[in-house]
Amino acid sequence: MADPDWRNGKYHAEGTSPHRGLAVARMAAHITYLSDAALHRKFGRRLQDRELPTFGFDADFQVENYLRYQGSSFVERFDANSYLYITRAMDYFDLAGEHGDVLANAFRNLKARVCMVSFTSDWLFPTEEAREIVHALNAAGAPVSFAEIETDKGHDAVLLDEPERFASVRGSPGALTAHAVPKAPRVDLVVVANMVEPGSRVLDVGCGDGELLQLLSETRDVDGRGIEISRDGVNECVAKGLAVIQGDADTDLVDYPDNTFDYVILSQTLQATRRPRWVLEQMLRIGKRVIVSFPNFGHWRIRGQLVWYGRMPVTRNLPVSWYDTPNIHFCTIRDFVDLTRELEVKIERAVAFGPSGVRVRFDAPWWFWNLFGEQAVFLLSRKG
Repeated sequence: MADPDWRNGKYHAEGTSPHRGLAVARMAAHITYLSDAALHRKFGRRLQDRELPTFGFDADFQVENYLRYQGSSFVERFDANSYLYITRAMDYFDLAGEHGDVLANAFRNLKARVCMVSFTSDWLFPTEEAREIVHALNAAGAPVSFAEIETDKGHDAVLLDEPERFASVRGSPGALTAHAVPKAPRVDLVVVANMVEPGSRVLDVGCGDGELLQLLSETRDVDGRGIEISRDGVNECVAKGLAVIQGDADTDLVDYPDNTFDYVILSQTLQATRRPRWVLEQMLRIGKRVIVSFPNFGHWRIRGQLVWYGRMPVTRNLPVSWYDTPNIHFCTIRDFVDLTRELEVKIERAVAFGPSGVRVRFDAPWWFWNLFGEQAVFLLSRKG
């Protein structure tokens, strides 16, 4: 608009065109399409067609020449007023404002499945804003998948060959793709699946590669959702057609409304959370019932390694050494039972396993489970 040839937007009638103003606008905008790392890798401080700088106002550097080329080529294929109207339309667009300033209200009746992808170095559409939309979709109960792709290519990553992006959107946006249920799923996953009533709404917290969600979908016909912190895990889930978002159980469960799901499941993840009590409280708020499975650090083999060798245990169920383990809160069956009493939670059902998935006697006392159960599965609900 500062270009004299803009003529208050009437340049067509007066036979002019604000090429210089439009070119500068395009140059300024084009910088935001790239990232700092991408600009440095592509241009650095390399000079353009010269060995020494001129110390003048011409385009000494390659990046200057590149931006000038982007500006001059743009004016040949775009109209200045169109550019202004598009940018203003984006400025005025306010989806939440049209729905009482609550973004979730805009998605209340959404029937489509949604897959959102963001890029770590995108300045124009940052991950923080993508998460706001994902949180609103969750609040509205819409089926949404979300993955953040790590790249230094900036906003241009959407147009470039970014293999992880294609891994994220490989799955069909419709029904689950055909994947066979694993021939020998984990024993605890089979028990968990049998605790879930057919046709239920399920949230799997820390869903990994989606093995449990897929098992539940194919054997219990559930409406399943997931949350997983691992980018690779999210990619695998989305490739299977599962509705999974990339998120952290220690922080992101607050985005789910009360009583959204029939079951909220935490499988072999409780001991890896930073705030296990808080996570369990959130799960009980979100779901009508909660299913938790975890390794028992009170098992006799673990006790024996500590007593006999004085070392942190490494077992079949806990195969990682102490300095690499993701487990940060070591929980026994007795500890978990005590926690349920503190939270005044009802234990509807509990199962403990010994070696090779052999179940510990159902009528055995807790101390017996604590000594001989390598892992446990609990079905919980709120009292009253």
